[in-house]
Amino acid sequence: PPFPSTTLFRSGLYFMGTTASCEFFLAVVGASISATMELWCGNAPEVIWTGRDKNTLDMSKTHTVRRGQTYTLKVFCTVNGETTKLPPVTKTCP
Repeated sequence: PPFPSTTLFRSGLYFMGTTASCEFFLAVVGASISATMELWCGNAPEVIWTGRDKNTLDMSKTHTVRRGQTYTLKVFCTVNGETTKLPPVTKTCP
């Protein structure tokens, strides 16, 4: 796991029709948390979101996508100055 077991963590990429839902949630008590979510299609990001908060960071974003295309969600997270690159999630829009 990318974070200690004491943390609450969730990340994912989901499709509803031609809408992609990109999610990142992390809770670490007493921590300063920042994250960047990038939704890639091919070799370039289509959209980039950033967030920053204390203790809990909950990012849920949507983006219009094209059926049959393959998308990759890349998440980079920093907790108290230490950066973690999460495993990318790649899915094809049905």
